[in-house]
Amino acid sequence: MRTSLSIILFLTIVALSSCEKVILVDLNEADRVYVIEGQITNIEDMNFIKISKSDDFYETEEFETISDATITVTDDQGNVSNFTEVSDGLYKSAGFTATSYTKYSLSVWINGEEITAETFMPGNTSIDSIPYLEGSFFGSEGFNAFLYWTDPGSERNYYKYNNWQKSIGDNAYTPDPSISITEDALFNGIGTGIPLFSRQFELGDTVIVDLMEIDEPNFKYWYALSQVTGGQTAAPGNPISNLSGGTLGYFGAYNISRDTIVIE
Repeated sequence: MRTSLSIILFLTIVALSSCEKVILVDLNEADRVYVIEGQITNIEDMNFIKISKSDDFYETEEFETISDATITVTDDQGNVSNFTEVSDGLYKSAGFTATSYTKYSLSVWINGEEITAETFMPGNTSIDSIPYLEGSFFGSEGFNAFLYWTDPGSERNYYKYNNWQKSIGDNAYTPDPSISITEDALFNGIGTGIPLFSRQFELGDTVIVDLMEIDEPNFKYWYALSQVTGGQTAAPGNPISNLSGGTLGYFGAYNISRDTIVIE
């Protein structure tokens, strides 16, 4: 669905106004530590725990993957799910999906050491539409897309959003590497929209967009990481992690609303 230029100014103001002040993060050049990237969602194939070991935050080499860990995720009703290794350092749990308004605890045992974390799965806010506009904000050719949704007014909401692009002739989708987050401080309880500034699309592209509700600790983690990496994803080196024992990374429950469009 194409849209008009009249919405650009409003969307830009909303996107920029929802930012918090910059968080100064102390990124020490530390000894090698474990890095855990843990994501549980309402979509089965989007659940994973990745474990590696890193030098300091500024290392550019690939991290050493960690095998033979024992991993469980337990909900607030006592239900336990085991995550097993499916490839080097990557752990999954067949059939597992997370549930709205549920608290989850992570336990990871590595060489006799336990690493723990907790997260909360918020409700699911549905995508209303993904209109797009021919032409870009910067004068180049192509299409810009916009993400619209209606924010629930009964609670404080935090969001992370991402997109995957597949052009004609491509065999796979390419994920957007940027970190895109916002909160409802200025649009609580009303419909809103945000431009997908980070990439342009071409005629015939298929675009998948995920709108993810996340809890406040995960929002603060991704916000701080975006400040020190220029908005690009990087190996987690942020000490505000919700993981125990000085472990780097995150454990988060993301309630995903997904929609797909074709630029035509």
